[in-house]
Amino acid sequence: MEWDTSDEGWKFVEILSLTDYIFDENRGRERKWLIGAICFTNRPEFKMLEYCGIHPFWRNKGLLKSKWPILRERFGSFEISYPRSKAMQCFLKSVGYTDPPHF
Repeated sequence: MEWDTSDEGWKFVEILSLTDYIFDENRGRERKWLIGAICFTNRPEFKMLEYCGIHPFWRNKGLLKSKWPILRERFGSFEISYPRSKAMQCFLKSVGYTDPPHF
């Protein structure tokens, strides 16, 4: 197996960052920090949420649920990749997600 390191390999990948303002003790002020990311395969005929990672301090606080309508609006109907953690399974149940019939 060889890695595709060309720009073509990223053509249908979208990574959305999740950020929050946190006080930076070194700078003595708040600044924006990356607290998570959501990765999609976004092809015209196929859309899939491939990865969602949120820093443990921000989990279970409704962050993904608050972004869910925005994701649905932006990507329309999309599938969720496997494997899914128990937390992700519970989240998907809470937003009414069901797998397409071919899964």
